[in-house]
Amino acid sequence: MDSSYWTNQEVIKASRDFVCIRLATYEDKKEVEFLKGIFRGRSGELENTTFVILDSDGKKRLSRSGRSPDFAFRGANAFVTGLNKIAKEKNSAEKRFSDANLPLIKNVDLALNVASCDQIQLVVVVGENEQKMNELAEKAAPLAWNEKVGGQFLFAKTCDPKELLPINGKPPVNGLIVVEPGQFGMTGKIVESFGENIEFDRFVEKLAEHSATYEVLKDYRQHVQAGIQLGIKWESETPVTDQGSLRAVERSRGGR
Repeated sequence: MDSSYWTNQEVIKASRDFVCIRLATYEDKKEVEFLKGIFRGRSGELENTTFVILDSDGKKRLSRSGRSPDFAFRGANAFVTGLNKIAKEKNSAEKRFSDANLPLIKNVDLALNVASCDQIQLVVVVGENEQKMNELAEKAAPLAWNEKVGGQFLFAKTCDPKELLPINGKPPVNGLIVVEPGQFGMTGKIVESFGENIEFDRFVEKLAEHSATYEVLKDYRQHVQAGIQLGIKWESETPVTDQGSLRAVERSRGGR
């Protein structure tokens, strides 16, 4: 997926009138079947990135589908124009984000991996039981839509201490932790811990500080080669069917 779109400030601004979904692709069987109905590559199988704009019913397509916005728009400027046009046509008197929930990666292991791939940090909601965990997740939901920090963190939640074992540091019994993912997304470390009573404005301020100072640069080929040399392999929930990705891994292993 072309990062030149998603780092463009005008794209970010225009996207606030939409619900933007970070796909799990091969990490969710139901999602795989849904995405196959949106776009398939030349092989007829699901590729590792998919893009489309859907109407609020989740069915009607408002743009061409493909691997990235390039399939529907010619560059970031055209993308912004298209988003603004759709938003104007679909204008609603309802307040944006009025029923927003915290957008969650479905477990901590996957969240660490995705955060490492996306080169951003992770906020994990930790609760001593399911009820407390869900209460804190509801309290934290506005963070995902806050203009200062929205889109700069991934979120997960857990009330199972075993899920936190790959993360170095002591989490609170009830609270939130900011986690810096490891190089290969198999581990992480706590860089900030918050109790359940932290004030929202203070929370936003601290997250903004972490976002401003966090930067990771990866060379894809070198990263894959290093992972292979160290014997690190991520097993996805469903088989990877993107032929380009499979060939890239094979080349990194010394194949042709």
